[in-house]
Amino acid sequence: MKQKIFFVVTLLTTLFACHNVRAEELSFTANAPSAVVMGETFRLSYTINTHNAKGFRVGNIEDFDILSGPNQSSSSSTSIVNGVRTSSKTLTFTCILRPQKEGTFTIPSATITAEGKQMSSKQLTIKVLPPDQRGSQAQQSGAQGRGTATAQTGKIGDD
Repeated sequence: MKQKIFFVVTLLTTLFACHNVRAEELSFTANAPSAVVMGETFRLSYTINTHNAKGFRVGNIEDFDILSGPNQSSSSSTSIVNGVRTSSKTLTFTCILRPQKEGTFTIPSATITAEGKQMSSKQLTIKVLPPDQRGSQAQQSGAQGRGTATAQTGKIGDD
C-alpha cells in the first residue's frame, strides 16, 4: 500500500512540476547605441533567449572596423515563485566596432538557427558624429538602437 501511495505522490509531483514550467517566446535582438563619436569604439550585440542555437552569421558590416568579435557568451537562470518555475537561457554575440567615417549608417541584420527555426534580427541605424560633438553623443546614446525578431517556439517533436 505504501508503494502505491509513494508512486501516486511521485507521479502527481512530476506532472505538477512539468505543468508549471513556462514556455518563453523565442526572440533574437540586436542592440547598439543610436549615435557614436567618430574614432571611439562601441559595442554591437545580438542576443537570443535559448542555448539551442547555431549558425550565427552577421552581414557585411561596412564603414566600421571590427576590432573584436563576434565573441559568444551565455547565461542561465532559474527561479521558483509561488510554485511556478521560470527558466531563462541566453546566448549573446558581441562585436566591438569603430566607425571609419562620419554619417548615418546601417548595420545589416544577423541570422541564426534556434530550436530548428531560422531567425533574423532587425537592421540597426547608427549615426556617427564628429569628434567635437562628444557631449551631444552622451544625450543621444541614451536611446539605444534596438531591433527584435521573434518566433513562437514549438513543442518538442513538432516539425
